[in-house]
Amino acid sequence: PAPDPAPNPTPVAPAPKPAAVTPEPEKPVEEPQKKDPSHNPSRIYQLKELETTVVTIGKNKLTAWVMDTDSKRTEGMMFLQKNELKANSAMLFVFPDELDRSFWMRNTYVPLDIAYIAANGRIVSAKAMKALDETGVPSDGPAMYVLEMQQGAFKRLGIKAGMKAIIDPKVKSK
Repeated sequence: PAPDPAPNPTPVAPAPKPAAVTPEPEKPVEEPQKKDPSHNPSRIYQLKELETTVVTIGKNKLTAWVMDTDSKRTEGMMFLQKNELKANSAMLFVFPDELDRSFWMRNTYVPLDIAYIAANGRIVSAKAMKALDETGVPSDGPAMYVLEMQQGAFKRLGIKAGMKAIIDPKVKSK
């Protein structure tokens, strides 16, 4: 038998020309967002968002952030850095009742002065607290308010137990 004729070669299409690549327009370089120096990412309640009130003790008029709910009182001065607190910065904890109280310094990096204040405004006790110390610092009697400032502020301002603190009666626990 005669050999099979060679098969017809299958036609091969010419390779397609590469498509012209259109360069993508350059994206503008985004400026990194400027960090808000007053934003503390560790805190739930940012200081700039808190209500403030004026507390008058002797000749001192202190503007204080109002901590009037359980969650605000729990956070208090936690996670604040010294540069976030001015020399006369104060925080006022407002409770719904007058009871013996005790505070500690968990997650609180700045040493503080603390004043426990009775419902009538009399400062029951004024004490110093060490940064990060989880030992409770008790009041020396029932208190409805607690005022905290950077350590040394009470001595500098002459604030001590027995003095009268004038707190706006509209400032109440929520």
